[in-house]
Amino acid sequence: MIQAKSTLTTLVMLGVVLLSLSPTSQACPWSVSGGWVRFVSTSSMGGAYAQFENLGNKPVSITSIISPAFGSIESHQSVLSDGKMQMQPYQIQLEPHAKLMFEPKGKHLMLFDPVKPLSLKSHLSIRFTDNTGCVVSGDFEVREII
Repeated sequence: MIQAKSTLTTLVMLGVVLLSLSPTSQACPWSVSGGWVRFVSTSSMGGAYAQFENLGNKPVSITSIISPAFGSIESHQSVLSDGKMQMQPYQIQLEPHAKLMFEPKGKHLMLFDPVKPLSLKSHLSIRFTDNTGCVVSGDFEVREII
C-alpha cells in the first residue's frame, strides 16, 4: 500500500513538472516592448503601436491578439493604393533575430469596442500568442498625439 502511494505521488509530481514545461510557461524567444495606444476619447476603435523582437532562431507567427480592455484586436498595415492610404489585414511574422516596428501610418493594431473609456497615461495589457502556443503580454500606455 505504501509502495502504491509512493508511485502515485511520483506520477502526480511528474505530471506537474511536465505541465510546467508547456510553451505558455516557458520564456518565449520573442518580445513586445515600447507599447502605446493612441488616445481617442469618443471612438469605438483606436490604434496601438509597439516593437516586436524575435531573438530566436526560428520564424514566429502571431496567431492571437487579445486584451480584456477591448472586444477585439486586429493587426493591419496602411498601404498607398491608387493615391490613397488604405488599411489591409496584416499577419504578424517575426523573422529570426529581427525587429518589427508597429507605428503610425504603417503597421498597427486596431483596437475595437473598448470595455470602458481610455484615460491618458493609463496602462493596459495586450496578450499575443504565437504558432507554438507561446504567450507574451505587452504593457501599453495610453498617450495623446500632439
